[in-house]
Amino acid sequence: MATNHADELRCKLNQAIDRAVLLRGSYIDDIRHFSRDRKLPLDALIRFLLTMTGGTLTRELYDAGIEMAASSFVDRRKRVDNSCFWNLMKHFNDLCDDPATLKGYRLWAIDGSTIPCPRNPDSSNHFKSETNPKGWNNTHANLVFDILNQTFVDCYMGKDEISSRIAHDEQGALRALIYRRKYREPTIVVLDRGYESYNTIAHLQNNPNLYFVLRVKQDKAALRPVRELPMEDLDRDLEWTITTRQTNEAKEKRWIFLQTGSKKGKTNSPGTRITRWDFKSLVFPDVYPMTCRAVRFMLDSGQYETLLTNLPRNEFSISDLAEIYHMRWKIETNIRFLKYCVGLLNLHSRTDELIMQEIYAHLTMYNFCTRICREIEIPQKLENKYQYKIDMSMAIYLCKKFFRDSDFSGEKLVRDIKRYLQPVRPSRADERNLKVKTFPGFPYRIPS
Repeated sequence: MATNHADELRCKLNQAIDRAVLLRGSYIDDIRHFSRDRKLPLDALIRFLLTMTGGTLTRELYDAGIEMAASSFVDRRKRVDNSCFWNLMKHFNDLCDDPATLKGYRLWAIDGSTIPCPRNPDSSNHFKSETNPKGWNNTHANLVFDILNQTFVDCYMGKDEISSRIAHDEQGALRALIYRRKYREPTIVVLDRGYESYNTIAHLQNNPNLYFVLRVKQDKAALRPVRELPMEDLDRDLEWTITTRQTNEAKEKRWIFLQTGSKKGKTNSPGTRITRWDFKSLVFPDVYPMTCRAVRFMLDSGQYETLLTNLPRNEFSISDLAEIYHMRWKIETNIRFLKYCVGLLNLHSRTDELIMQEIYAHLTMYNFCTRICREIEIPQKLENKYQYKIDMSMAIYLCKKFFRDSDFSGEKLVRDIKRYLQPVRPSRADERNLKVKTFPGFPYRIPS
């Protein structure tokens, strides 16, 4: 039987797993634990974590045909470092072809998402408040999403190796993400207002082939060069100079002074505002000139929006930049699929290390599913009121079943996915019902 793209992707994911097993000496505490025949070898452990759903751990093991107690399975997992699953995701992405670009540029969105976790006072992600003295746990995943190819490129959690800040600090996590790789292709990263700072702009401009589109504030809290712009449609270049030394020259030339609080032996007053500036320049150690392009345009609602970018004006017009930022919303919808359809809200772990294993595993499986779905063409009928698209919830369930069952053919998977469709209702805008998400207890989950 001829293979289709689903079968090919399954082969590539299996190839990435085989590579992880081959390099197991880098990921496990003692190679002897995975060098002999075991009830649950490393490749079976990885495949199980990739296809887990939202059920209890005992039921998940039973459905997968693994005759092992839940406690034994957890002990087995603890011997594998989470970097195994991060490298698995990275290698699987490298094996796959994601061809879609915008004018030759990769288009990525970066955003953070909070994931509720089981309460664990010993975890670094345990928090307390006056209203909740027992505390709660959540971890913050900082995600890089390829907008045009509908895949997650990278994920960062934990502490920044340089500043030792926890991952809930999105600006510190952004710096770790952008320096983690070399940009061999021109790449645009799209960022929301939470990343707005002089420090972020300096780091983004420091990478060759890396471009950014950053939405910024427009009120009194805006960056000073933006605050001084007239409230009208515009596209102009901004120039300013950052300094960490408060001198007479800086005052005369209206340089922007940043109080970093780094002077040894000096105690700052409680009202002193400390600003992060960890960008190190050998050419400009204390004074750093910066340039940026500012674009302001009016939305359909009658309000203005302001973007900062370093994209060339001759390639990207104001309307192009407005459309690029509008496309950033796709990361929000795909994070929703990741949480509710793949099962990121239903973790099976308490410790930080095992939680990170599951997050990387879910990201890998989500990329596997979306790469299959984006190649499936859904025929549209003229007599229908709406156009139809794939039901991602059912598609992800079928893709997990397809990967777990070697007798499940790619042709059957595509046929089954085409059976489950949803109508596309344009201009539909329901009010967002924001509620605090709590972690569902391990023993009290509905069957998946």
